[in-house]
Amino acid sequence: MLGYLENVATTAGINAIITIGLTVVVMSGQLSVCNAALAGLAAYTAASLSIFLGLPFLLSVLLGAALAAAVGAALSLVCRNLQGFYLAIATLAFGAILVTVFENLQVLGGAMGLARIPPRTSFFNVYAVLVVLLCLLWRFERSRFGVALYALADDPIAASAMGIHVVALKVLAFALGAFISGLGGGLYAHYATVVVPGDLSFHQEINLYLYAGVGGLTSYWGAVLGAFALAALTELLRFSIYERYLLFGLLLALIMLLKPEGLVKRFPRRN
Repeated sequence: MLGYLENVATTAGINAIITIGLTVVVMSGQLSVCNAALAGLAAYTAASLSIFLGLPFLLSVLLGAALAAAVGAALSLVCRNLQGFYLAIATLAFGAILVTVFENLQVLGGAMGLARIPPRTSFFNVYAVLVVLLCLLWRFERSRFGVALYALADDPIAASAMGIHVVALKVLAFALGAFISGLGGGLYAHYATVVVPGDLSFHQEINLYLYAGVGGLTSYWGAVLGAFALAALTELLRFSIYERYLLFGLLLALIMLLKPEGLVKRFPRRN
């Protein structure tokens, strides 16, 4: 029983980390649909470094996250003139390209995925990363960069008039969000011990938006609460085989109707 609860809590913690990365991007006013793909890219990178080069666990995860951040920054720069629905389509296409690449990359297992990854992720290092991340973000949203990020999301034209470099800030936010999601991806790879192209798919991105939407798209704490709430809900509904999907959808719809901004609202304290 204890092992089962630890597995659920560890998985929820990893999902929370990846969702926090998505929240950072959304809070900058960008509608990204590729954070799951960037987390998967980091997962493949971290796993490859551990398997083929024998690098230490922490270094592999950090390098995987760094690659995700670099790719995210490059993608944001390329899509700097796109907004809303058009940015979502562009990032969705990028994610689909990544899935296709890994499905055909035989050196990394192709469609069967990359297996035999060393099991280095534990409950304790997942929550150590999550706690450190939340502490840093708590300080970040009170910094000049954090306030500028909120201003950018509220009104990009007004933010530009106040001297904020809109493009540079969007690229930095996208890179930061990709790095955080990449950390979650690297932890996931060393926990599941196998990574498959489906881990980068649009289906996984929908799960991230569910976590963020239920918890609150404008709050880091909302991402954490959403990931844990849906993890608990999924386990509670395991008693049914078919009905649980109906109940799950109805409960989600009820939450979104009663709390359209999510369970946690943004109340930044700006000193």
